[in-house]
Amino acid sequence: MKKIVAALLVGAILLGGTGCGSGGASDTASQSSPQPAAESDSSVQETGEKEGVIELVYWKSYRVNQDAVDKFNADHPNIHVTAEVFPDHASTLQKIQVQASAGSAQMPNVIQLDTCMTATVDSVAPLLDLKPYLDKSDTLKLDNFYDTFQEEAYVGDKVAGLHVCANCDVLFYNKEIFEQAGLDTENPPSTWDEVIAAGKQIKEKCGNDIIPFAYTGITGDYYEQFSWEWQAMVQSAGGALFNDDYTEPLFNSPEGIEALQFLVGSVTDTQIATLNYPEKGFENGKVGMYMDGTWSINTYQEALGENLGTG
Repeated sequence: MKKIVAALLVGAILLGGTGCGSGGASDTASQSSPQPAAESDSSVQETGEKEGVIELVYWKSYRVNQDAVDKFNADHPNIHVTAEVFPDHASTLQKIQVQASAGSAQMPNVIQLDTCMTATVDSVAPLLDLKPYLDKSDTLKLDNFYDTFQEEAYVGDKVAGLHVCANCDVLFYNKEIFEQAGLDTENPPSTWDEVIAAGKQIKEKCGNDIIPFAYTGITGDYYEQFSWEWQAMVQSAGGALFNDDYTEPLFNSPEGIEALQFLVGSVTDTQIATLNYPEKGFENGKVGMYMDGTWSINTYQEALGENLGTG
């Protein structure tokens, strides 16, 4: 096993998804990725043939669909995938950096992280160029991937990874609370002004026990999420964070300021949000509208069932 991993120290694959880990992403990684990794070094193939089984180590943030990993192992008796899960992307990246700086052979063959971390990983543990393998494949082609999501998976001209999922911010809402507030449960807000208006109506009709509006950046759950939400708001206002060649920041534009004023003002001005967000407040039916990423939809469906709405 050590010989296999050592041979792949400079041949790990970064499988990136924009945004946080997604339940569906683990299926893709476990079923489609290990075979190119096994081909990345002849010594791996030779060692695998001698032992009869090629061992592949897969690192992922948040969670892994172990059933999918088990199914892959059962369907491919000559390949065995071991999945190791880390609490979040920062923990996974830290583990990679520590292992690489220590010169340890215990490195993964396949990694799944945010694509924005591709260059960082490559700087400490050079990643395999997937282009030769994609050129040989009859089914796996770069044309099958969205260019926008794939951009950050390049290091220079090297295809250092493939994106396996993408996420976006959406407005989740509780239909039961909407009904109590006299709002249309099938017609959620589609503009910032409508969010404010709905929030004020929830506040008036449902009392102090219900928080009209919240967003993950305000809850302190994960430090990056405020910036993601602000970015989405800037773009929805018609602005951008950078110019086309990323040489000039644009986030201090009128659109960027307008977006920030909305997010901060939901607490200080319109007062439809609060800094005293209860743990799992949305899941527990204490929040009318909650802005979060699509990676959380399974959690909210389990908690709210038919009362979950998305806008």
